[in-house]
Amino acid sequence: MSVWVSGKLRMEKTRKFEREVETLIHAVEKIAKLKIPLLIGIAFNEAIIEERKQGIQEIQQQISEVNEIFKDLAVLVHDKGAIINDIGSNIENSHAATVQATSHLVKASKTQRSNSSLTCFLLVIFGVIPSL
Repeated sequence: MSVWVSGKLRMEKTRKFEREVETLIHAVEKIAKLKIPLLIGIAFNEAIIEERKQGIQEIQQQISEVNEIFKDLAVLVHDKGAIINDIGSNIENSHAATVQATSHLVKASKTQRSNSSLTCFLLVIFGVIPSL
């Protein structure tokens, strides 16, 4: 009887072990089923994070480019400011030269009128003297 009891005990232990193994397999399958959506969600979130990271890097690059454009623009504005100042100075110089030229033209006109009168006077005098 002891052989029979020990065989029966062994069979019960084997069945119990098989049930425990089946329970573990079932538990692993449940965990795997739960884990797959979590892994998919994690992968999805990681993809979104990577996409946002790339977007941020693109924005940083664009901001750097805009910064360079503004620096170039500042240099151009500074250079054009100097040119405008030169133009203003040239206009003032031209105005002063024009005023001076007008003055000279008035003097030249007066001188020419006086010279014309003197020439006419001399012609009359030299014309009258030889006829005498």
